[in-house]
Amino acid sequence: MASSPSRTARFICRLMPAVVTICCLSFAAPAARAADQVSEPYAGVRYITRTTATPNRIYILEVDLTHPKVRIRATRSQHRQRVVSSFADLYGCQMAVNGDFFSFSDYSTSGLAVGAGEPWPDSPDTAGQGFIAFGRDNRVAISAPATLVDAPEDWMSDVVGGRPLIVRNGERIVFDNCTGFCGRNPRTAVGFNKDKTRLWLVVVDGRSASSAGMTLNELGALMVNLGAHRALNLDGGGSSAMYVKNKGGVQNQPSDGSQRVVANHLGVCIVPPVGTVQGYIRQDDIYDTDAGMPGVTVTLSTGQSAVTDESGFYKIEEVARGDVTVMADADGFKASERSIYVTAADVTWGSLALVEGEDEVPAPDAGAEVPGSDAGIGADHPADDADMSSGCAAAGGIGELTPLLALLALLALRRRR
Repeated sequence: MASSPSRTARFICRLMPAVVTICCLSFAAPAARAADQVSEPYAGVRYITRTTATPNRIYILEVDLTHPKVRIRATRSQHRQRVVSSFADLYGCQMAVNGDFFSFSDYSTSGLAVGAGEPWPDSPDTAGQGFIAFGRDNRVAISAPATLVDAPEDWMSDVVGGRPLIVRNGERIVFDNCTGFCGRNPRTAVGFNKDKTRLWLVVVDGRSASSAGMTLNELGALMVNLGAHRALNLDGGGSSAMYVKNKGGVQNQPSDGSQRVVANHLGVCIVPPVGTVQGYIRQDDIYDTDAGMPGVTVTLSTGQSAVTDESGFYKIEEVARGDVTVMADADGFKASERSIYVTAADVTWGSLALVEGEDEVPAPDAGAEVPGSDAGIGADHPADDADMSSGCAAAGGIGELTPLLALLALLALRRRR
């Protein structure tokens, strides 16, 4: 017996929530292939190992850049020339890959290098090299090799160079006559999705019977398949290495037989979503090292506080990541405050200068009633006292209009009848 239209409609309505749920789950992340092994080694991270018929062994870290415990780090100049696992241990990163192409003579990089906000002195941006940059709250951008910058932008705290760009606007870039450098090799690549909330770090083994490596065309296609909107090729060959601490360390099989010492690296660190605020309270001039003010109470908008030492220095730990106001006050000095952004697992400076004087208290208007008396709440709510006479009555208050308004209302009522 055929179902009535109303019964069918009710069935479809009951079915729709399940359909929507399935669709949402389907688009939450790129679907894993049958040969993929997927795990979540850390909060905000998916780790995928993939084998293909080529053959190839592929290692993929998919990182949620919105996760409050995720932080991306790059190597500082003084920590160059080390293997990937050494960098990860030194920086407290649970995951890491190799970075830019480099010189074996002094381990300077071929392109721009910045670590912890400090540009390498011998590694500026160069023609033919692009870079990926990270900043506060995992802000990320890729600069194409065709774009040459004199210096990194202020927000770029960690930068690693590479070449060439392999994905642009969600489409792979096709390289003609893909041989030599473009041909099959061990590879390392990095990319992110369109809204810059997900990052992929990829290593492909190569130069062996069990894993042939990838051409740049194949690497671009892989990054697009993962969901990359923009992606950059990093140093490959014997340099390619991926480290995942709780998966046993180095995951791939470097073509040199062991990890190669490289110039710089990219690390994924899982950190507590808190940082440290510290600074100096000084009289008149924040940069006067002899003007430290001891015994001053420094208070944060979080409610945390500290008292300055003999040099005027204070330090407050375990401050939640995000916008915070630093405030300081002392007898005989005007209060001072400033807004800062606290970065997770890092030190944020919040120094202040205090100047002599008393905070000015606005004098009440002449003849104004003192709040708290029979003045009511009007004085506490300026909006309630706003001039309401514009266009109604140039002289007199709203109360004087009441009889006129009542008369107009009565006339309107009689007209309706």
